[in-house]
Amino acid sequence: MIELMRRSVCAFCRLSVLLALCHASFAADAQVIVPLIREAIASHPAAQSASLQQAAARAGLAGARWQYWPTPSVSVENARVGAVDSAYQGDSTVSVLRLQQPLWNGGRLAAGVDRAEAGVGASQAAFDEARLQLALRVVQAYGDWLGAQLKTLANEKSQAAHEGLQARVRRRIEQGVSAESDGVLARQRLQALVADLALSRWPPIRPCPRR
Repeated sequence: MIELMRRSVCAFCRLSVLLALCHASFAADAQVIVPLIREAIASHPAAQSASLQQAAARAGLAGARWQYWPTPSVSVENARVGAVDSAYQGDSTVSVLRLQQPLWNGGRLAAGVDRAEAGVGASQAAFDEARLQLALRVVQAYGDWLGAQLKTLANEKSQAAHEGLQARVRRRIEQGVSAESDGVLARQRLQALVADLALSRWPPIRPCPRR
């Protein structure tokens, strides 16, 4: 359980750093990231499984605490009575209601409650870690998508600038002001930029659609 809590703290620290960076650079993106994180936590099987385990642990704790209460029971028994007993005229069958509770059990009930409470703490830590890991994955995926989008935009602007530069170099070559090697160099740079732009566009990376 200590190791689980330690990993949860480390994951929380990583998430805090990522969110701080996102907030510092793109504060408006929090309006997109937060709903994505909530949707991932609500729908991902890992978070659902951890939530069910947490509910089971709480039910186990409630059951362990109920062990302190008396146990009721009802039984139907055949009473041994004499022939002249007026309380059992015609029928010796009786219904018995009992409340049973041990006076001392060597601390078994307290140990059961302690174990159940530890189980609740462990399930809570597991649930928190599952949520943190999902949040980290969402933030990382969104960061990758945003980085790809910004890189594509930068490459598109750079392509437009290089196309203008190539046109100017071509005109200078036609006028005899620049050498033919300048045109070759400008053409090579533009082709490399076009290749980078194609790679940044494929495969397309999109954030998870909102429902």
